[in-house]
Amino acid sequence: MNPDPPQTLAPATTSPPPSKGLRSGSVGLLASVALGLSSVAPAYSIAVTLGFVTVAVGHLAPAALLLGFVPILLTAFAFRELNKEMPDCGTTFVWTTRAFGPSSGWLLGGWVTQFATVTAMAALSQVGAGYLLGLLGLDSLASDETAVAVTAALLIGAITVIAYRGLQLAAVVQYVLLALQLVALFGFGAAALARHGALTPSLAWFDPFGFDSFGTFAKAVLLCLYIYWGWDALLTVNEETRDSERTPGRAALISTLVLLVTYLFTAVAAISFAGTGTSGLGLGNAGNAADVLSALGPPVLGTALAKLVQLAVCVSAISALLTCVVGSSRATLSMSVHGALPRAFARIHPRHRTPSFGPSSWARPPRFSSRP
Repeated sequence: MNPDPPQTLAPATTSPPPSKGLRSGSVGLLASVALGLSSVAPAYSIAVTLGFVTVAVGHLAPAALLLGFVPILLTAFAFRELNKEMPDCGTTFVWTTRAFGPSSGWLLGGWVTQFATVTAMAALSQVGAGYLLGLLGLDSLASDETAVAVTAALLIGAITVIAYRGLQLAAVVQYVLLALQLVALFGFGAAALARHGALTPSLAWFDPFGFDSFGTFAKAVLLCLYIYWGWDALLTVNEETRDSERTPGRAALISTLVLLVTYLFTAVAAISFAGTGTSGLGLGNAGNAADVLSALGPPVLGTALAKLVQLAVCVSAISALLTCVVGSSRATLSMSVHGALPRAFARIHPRHRTPSFGPSSWARPPRFSSRP
């Protein structure tokens, strides 16, 4: 292979991407959207972020959610076009290497992304384990670091088995976990709006020019950017998606729009019910900021149904963990096929047609050919 890749993007039509052995046509648009939504962990993300955004900007939290969505939408459009030209499961690794050279692609598009994913997996498994133990009534174990770590390791093991068994099985599991999250969030929102809450919803809550200062505006928008992070994981299964040049791009746009609607509905409902006060159930109360759904669930839904919301937050973290495993294994597969990792990382299970070798701690710069 030529050690000097081109410094500009080349048309993908000049040569098909290297065959990696993945099962093409495994999933369609709906499964891709489900993977994208699940990777963001919507129930968990809104639960742990909405309170802090409200503390910063009060009733303008919906406006912050809208403004935080703008760069995400633009990125989704950009990724759609990049995927159309180069539908490779390596995504940012491949695209960055084509545009900026092997060193940038290897570091920024490859290892930085992988390190962030592994860090996120550790955090998600810990969150999922803590919530799971709490839901089972094992509160003493939920506060024990060793018990949480053991449970988190078991969750990672179970998720890895699902991902290893094939993308179709992973998609089915994501359907169930995502449906639970959306039912819980929209059910919570509908119940909150149906009650006579502290505030009446207003269009002024969506005013992008209503912020008191640039500092509060920037803080709130940066927090809102976090809760959209991760939707691009759906693009790592582009080579296994039907119509791989167009379907992943469409799924990226749809998933970001569904996220926006879900977050706005939940935020408006929560603010309407609890208000933005700094005491009691108010979302401006810093004591509620760490998990607003746990704080508002019982008064909105009652103790029994509030458990469903807690379960949704739990499975939200677990479903995001599953997508991380699916995406990370395909990223290392692409890096290996293109020469940026040892060939062992390109191993594919002969029956499941999934990556069968995990990440290691070393690599060498990529050896891209002169054609994609």
